Amino acid sequence: MRSIIKATLVCALGLSASLASAAVQSSASIHNLSFQLIDLNPLDGASFTLMNNAGTSSMSLNVSDATYGESDTFGRSRQGLLSFTKSVDSSLDNASGSASLSATSLSVQGSAHGAGTSYSASVSSAAPYSYYGASNITLSAQSILVIRAEASVFAEAVNPQDCSYSWWCYNTESASATASMSLNYSNSGAMGSVSYNYSDTLSVSALARGAYTDSVFVGYDCSTYWYCTSLYENILRPATEQSNRDSRSFVAVFMNTSNSDATASFSLSVSTNGSANTPFAPLGALGAGAPVSMLSATPPAVPEPSTWGLLVAGLLTVGVLRVRRQRQA
Repeated sequence: MRSIIKATLVCALGLSASLASAAVQSSASIHNLSFQLIDLNPLDGASFTLMNNAGTSSMSLNVSDATYGESDTFGRSRQGLLSFTKSVDSSLDNASGSASLSATSLSVQGSAHGAGTSYSASVSSAAPYSYYGASNITLSAQSILVIRAEASVFAEAVNPQDCSYSWWCYNTESASATASMSLNYSNSGAMGSVSYNYSDTLSVSALARGAYTDSVFVGYDCSTYWYCTSLYENILRPATEQSNRDSRSFVAVFMNTSNSDATASFSLSVSTNGSANTPFAPLGALGAGAPVSMLSATPPAVPEPSTWGLLVAGLLTVGVLRVRRQRQA
């Protein structure tokens, strides 16, 4: 019985080989958005308004898998600052993405693996561009509005495979993520003029390619007197993989020292995108250190001929052991 179990395990191990592929994933978010109002003149009261007649809140999501000819696209846009709440996601065979907008957060994320897969997503809530400025927040006289938010971005690209050709190996996988917040205004009052231009952006990117052998020119061989021959040397270029993340607190201050309402232009945005271009490869080509999150999304393998051979050998071993045991009995 022990021999049969061993042979069965050998067969199982042979069939357990799966496909691994180059992959990307990234995300960006602005969360815990808060507005703190400070009244400089407690006798008059303080207030602020997020205007719905200026600026636009928008969301977009695009996911594509060329291998199966699949794609998903979503878009929504509405006038006003943080004017709607929505979450949307898409999941194809080899690519996925999601986007979300609420009164306190904006977030996007995506992942892709295999040739011809990609994703892109963005969420923004902002004042429209204008040469003279555009306003979507109103703040009452003699008051301060402190706007805080937490931002985080992440991008990862892996390529565990060797490349066949050097021209095919340059940055074949790429991903990026960005989060930003800005506040701009100018007003004047009893305490003087105030002009404020705040902008903060958090951004990361990641690139990957498999290892390859590159032919590099090293000189000439002129030993033959009537002509020279170019000399080349093969150099192994190691695989490149990246994983980057960053986070920071965004803090902006809207100060109105005048005796009347003042307005400001405020915007928030997050975006992410990624693409993978390397075809699937056997798990044996997987490089050390590739993240498990990337591998878990890979599709099941079609067994290689050597795998079938291992299965047949295992079954024959089981048969021989059983016949030998019957003869001994």
